[in-house]
Amino acid sequence: IITDIASQGGDSGGPLYFDDGTNNELRLIGMVFGGSSSGGTSASCRIREVMKILGVTPSTNEFLKTTNLSNNKIRIDGLQFDYQGKLEIPSLYKGRVVTEINSNAFSNQKSLREVVIPSTGTTIANAALMNCINLENVTFGAYSGLYDINSYAFQQCFNLKSIVLSNAIHNVSAGILAY
Repeated sequence: IITDIASQGGDSGGPLYFDDGTNNELRLIGMVFGGSSSGGTSASCRIREVMKILGVTPSTNEFLKTTNLSNNKIRIDGLQFDYQGKLEIPSLYKGRVVTEINSNAFSNQKSLREVVIPSTGTTIANAALMNCINLENVTFGAYSGLYDINSYAFQQCFNLKSIVLSNAIHNVSAGILAY
């Protein structure tokens, strides 16, 4: 179901929403600019441009850079674009179990405020979130299998307020919070 808010209120433009009908949530998919006298639209723009202007981050099936590992596992190597706000890393991505966050995977993400690592994650590599200067919270999924947090994982995360860890961690390398 596509909803053009502009056509409902006589406005000359506005957001274009999608409702898949399953949970009563509207999702912004575009912006409409102007309209014809018959109620149609005369111009529109790309959703990535709209998301950037509004300060929100789209979550698509291709938002992560990855490497396939053996045994149906996958490593997260980075993001396809600058991420804003809260990043919830899925436990399954492209049909594979997310187990690792690679070195520098999310480093220098200046607008990242919170990261949720899935319970399937076992390793956070060196400098994985280094220099995320606005990162405030890092949480690991319930019943986390996280085993290793490597050196400088959260280096120069000056605004970090909390890291909620699990009991499963066996190795926390020196300098994970180095400034």
